[in-house]
Amino acid sequence: SNFEIRTGYLPVGIDHQLYFEDVGDPQREALLFLHGGPGLGCEEKHRKQFNLNKYRVILMHQRGSGKSQTQGEINDNTTQHLVNDIEVLRDRKSVV
Repeated sequence: SNFEIRTGYLPVGIDHQLYFEDVGDPQREALLFLHGGPGLGCEEKHRKQFNLNKYRVILMHQRGSGKSQTQGEINDNTTQHLVNDIEVLRDRKSVV
């Protein structure tokens, strides 16, 4: 498939910037993909699991993982931070 991939970094605190990919038609219903861990991140194979003719897919590299900065950082990296990061990503206008 030949879908546009929009990427960016989202600041979420002193030590962390989340890398994300936003794939497919922005007008479609969005799905959020969370990768396993620790430290991995999203890969092309994850993107290919979804029907991009039907959905828009957001792939977020969690704190300290994948292309997110700072790689391997465990400071301020808890489940509650992950939940907050998801909310910041959904909004994309706010910075925590």
